[in-house]
Amino acid sequence: MEGLSCQVCNITLGRAFILQRFSQLLGHIPDQMHIPDVKVTLRDLLKFLALQTGLSIWMLFTHKQFLSWVQHECPEWCENQYRGLQQCSNNQELLQFYSDFEATGIKSFSMVVFLAMQFLIRLTLLKNAMGKVLNPADLEIMLSGLGGEQQLQSMGPLMAISAMMKGDITREESSRSYGHRGPLEAEFAEPRSGEDPEWIDKLVTQWQDSNLEDLLDKQRSKRNRIWTSLEQASPRRARKLRKLFAAAAEQAQNREYARSELVRQGWIVRRWVQRIAEVNNLGDDLYYLTKSEIIDFLAGDVSVMEKVEPRKETFTTYSQLPVLPNIISGRFDPFQWSKDPNRRTDYFDAHLSYEADDEDLIRGFPGSAGVVVGTVRLLGSHEQMDEFLPGEILVTSYTNVGWTPLFPRAVAIVTDIGAPLSHAAIVARELGIPAVVGTGSATMKLKSGDRVKVNGSEGVVELLPSK
Repeated sequence: MEGLSCQVCNITLGRAFILQRFSQLLGHIPDQMHIPDVKVTLRDLLKFLALQTGLSIWMLFTHKQFLSWVQHECPEWCENQYRGLQQCSNNQELLQFYSDFEATGIKSFSMVVFLAMQFLIRLTLLKNAMGKVLNPADLEIMLSGLGGEQQLQSMGPLMAISAMMKGDITREESSRSYGHRGPLEAEFAEPRSGEDPEWIDKLVTQWQDSNLEDLLDKQRSKRNRIWTSLEQASPRRARKLRKLFAAAAEQAQNREYARSELVRQGWIVRRWVQRIAEVNNLGDDLYYLTKSEIIDFLAGDVSVMEKVEPRKETFTTYSQLPVLPNIISGRFDPFQWSKDPNRRTDYFDAHLSYEADDEDLIRGFPGSAGVVVGTVRLLGSHEQMDEFLPGEILVTSYTNVGWTPLFPRAVAIVTDIGAPLSHAAIVARELGIPAVVGTGSATMKLKSGDRVKVNGSEGVVELLPSK
C-alpha cells in the first residue's frame, strides 16, 4: 500500500505535495525520507483509484446520516451494547456479539479517516485565504476558534468539569460524556477513565488549579478584535472568510466528535475481551492475543493460548523501551535505536544518518504562537501527571485528550511527536498557550528544572543558562 500510494502521488499530485500535507497530521517527514516504490500495472492503479473514488462518493453521501447517528444515538447504542454483552454467558454468544458489532466499528473508523481528510482540505482553503490578509500570529489566533462556543472534543473533559462546577450538568452526565477518554484510550488492555471511581475528583482538583475560563475569554476577545478589523477593512472579504471559517469549523467538530465516539466503541471491545476472560476464567491473558486469535479461541481453538507466555516475556522486554518513532522506514532495531544519543522520536529512516544538533536549540513545528520563558517539567508518562505544577512548561513525548487537564496549568507545551493538527497544537491554540510540537528530541535534551525559552511562533525551544 505504501508503494502504491507513492506511485499514485507521483502521477497525480507529486511526492513533495503529499508529504507536506501528511506532515500536518503525522509530524515531520524529511524530504529525503526513503519511501520504497512498488511497481504496479496500469490496471491495478486504475482499479485502486476506482475503489477509492467509489468509497469517497459513498462516504460523501452517507456521512451526514452517520454523523447524526454519532451525535444523537451512539452513546446510548454503546450502553445497550454493553448491557447485551453482560448477558452473554458462553463463547458462542460472545462470538456472535462481536460479529454483529464489528461492521459498525469498521464503518466508524472509515468515516473518521474520511472526515479527517475533509477537515484537512477545508483547513488548507481557510489558511490560504486568511494567510493573504493576516500575519502568522493572528492567523493562529483565528484558528483557535474552530471549536466554537462548545469547544472541540479535545477540550471535552475540561469543559465537562467546568460545566459540572457551574451546575449546568450533573456528575453522572460528565462521566457518561467523557468516561471513555483517557491517556491510553487506544490501548484495549488499559483501563478507561470511567473505570476509576475517583477520576472526576482528580479532574476537579486539576480544574481548580487552572485559569481555564480566563484563557478562553482572552482568545475569544482576540478573535473578535481580528474579525472587527477584517470587516472594517473589507466587509465583502470578511463575509467570504466567515463562510470558509464556518466550513472548516464544522469539519473540525465533525472529525473530533466522530473520533471520540470511535474511542467509545473501542471501550466496548475492551469490555468484550473482559467478558470473555470472565466467562473462561482467563485473567488478563487475552490481551496478548490478536483479534483473529481471540475469534479462533471462541470458535474452539484453545491452542492459541500457548502463545500467551512467550508474548508476556516479549512485552516485558519491550515495555522497557522509550516511546518509539512515530514514522519508521527501513529495518528498525528498537534496542539499538534506544542506545543512540542522537535518536529522534518523530521519525526513523534506516537509510539516513543522524548527527547531533545544537544542544541549546531544539526545532519543531510552530504548534501555537507566543513566546515564554519558564521552567521545564519533563513527564515520561501520564502516570507522572501529579508531579506537574502550575506555571511550568510541559515537556513530553506526545499528548492526547487524557493530557488535556494539564494544559491550562502550563505556560507552554513542548512535544517530541506532533504536528500542526495534533492534539497538543490544537488544545494549545484553543487556550492561547505557546507550543512547539514534533521536535523529535526534546525529551532527550531537556530535564525537569531546565530554564528554556519556548517560541511557538517559530517552532523553536532554546535552552537558557541556569540562574
